[in-house]
Amino acid sequence: MVKFFSGTVEELVELSGRAYKIIKSIDPSAVVVSPSVVGSTLFLWQYLTAGGGKYCDAVGYHFYVQPGPPEDMIRSIAAVRDVLTECGVDKPLWNTEAGWKIGEAPSGISEDEAAQYTARAFIINRACGIERYCFYAYDNGNFGLYRNNELKKNAYAYMRVYEWLTDSEMISLVKEGSFWICEILRPGGKPAHLVWSIDGEKEFNVPASWNASSIINLNGEKNPVKKRISADGSVVLVN
Repeated sequence: MVKFFSGTVEELVELSGRAYKIIKSIDPSAVVVSPSVVGSTLFLWQYLTAGGGKYCDAVGYHFYVQPGPPEDMIRSIAAVRDVLTECGVDKPLWNTEAGWKIGEAPSGISEDEAAQYTARAFIINRACGIERYCFYAYDNGNFGLYRNNELKKNAYAYMRVYEWLTDSEMISLVKEGSFWICEILRPGGKPAHLVWSIDGEKEFNVPASWNASSIINLNGEKNPVKKRISADGSVVLVN
């Protein structure tokens, strides 16, 4: 049984066009997302050059980088945006599916890593201008946030980052040596910084200009901030 579309690019554009017109005739305000591509950007380029960009309000892409870290998404997102620019498509970009399998290497990662990756992925997608990120998947036993009637560690990481980013303004995301630093403006206009290391546990010097008073980890534990803090792959909020 064929589980995914197996026709030509031209046939997919025709199918998308029919679906787009039907959907809009029923609900003009509905947001129609393009057929989602995974892997190489070649198919997306072919689809858009064949006219597919006319039949969507947002472009969908599955930004899987497993078993690599979420920072690899930055390069993939940039590559897709290059295709959109080349094809003259100026529409929001959605990450319509991405996640990490929890399991044995080389294809799987540990539950602790899954929590770290989940938090970092949502921060990175937001910083890269992804309008919507559909995490895969809430109730999947290997990939998901929920198993055997219990929330997994990555679910708590998701909830913490949701709390940090909701109603916050994204300012910047930069890499400084082993560290990634994301600056946000919290509700009320107070600056805060999300910090993590991609090279194991490292000592991070907190700039005095941040005027930070506390540090909060993904477990919600809050402590007074010091001039030097220990940072690893698990995001902390310094504010």
